[in-house]
Amino acid sequence: MVLVKDIYDNSSAFPQEERYGLTSQMRRSAISVPSNIAEGHNRDSLKEYLRFLSIAQGSLAELETQIALAAMLKYIDVTMEDKLLTQSNEIGKMIRGLQNKLNDKLYLFEKGISQGRQGEVYAANPHVGFAFIKYKIPHADFVVHEVKPDTGKNLNQTSILAPST
Repeated sequence: MVLVKDIYDNSSAFPQEERYGLTSQMRRSAISVPSNIAEGHNRDSLKEYLRFLSIAQGSLAELETQIALAAMLKYIDVTMEDKLLTQSNEIGKMIRGLQNKLNDKLYLFEKGISQGRQGEVYAANPHVGFAFIKYKIPHADFVVHEVKPDTGKNLNQTSILAPST
């Protein structure tokens, strides 16, 4: 929301003739990013949430273009352009990270892993009463799923491990 405030603060100094042009466009694009994230979060499905995150990414791309245009027209200086684009880039990274996590979750759900799909057991301890099962998924090395070996019952403690670099 800091980016939205910074856009409002800076666009208020734009020429009056831009009031219904670039000023309005930048403000709408900036507001659209957190608004779409919030709306998607309150939707009924992961697919809808992902769709709204995609819309937020699109609004962010629009805003970046408008920031560059504002700098080109000398409505903001290069320092402010860099600051706003850095903020936008960080927000974009956070949205992409969230999209990746949600896509992984959706992949697991659609493939039925959360409903007992078989994976490779890579560690089991009968004394403790659980096993770790791993699955390959797109944005992670593997998923760890804890299962009670005697019953095969899922303990619903899934962890997605980050890719090794």
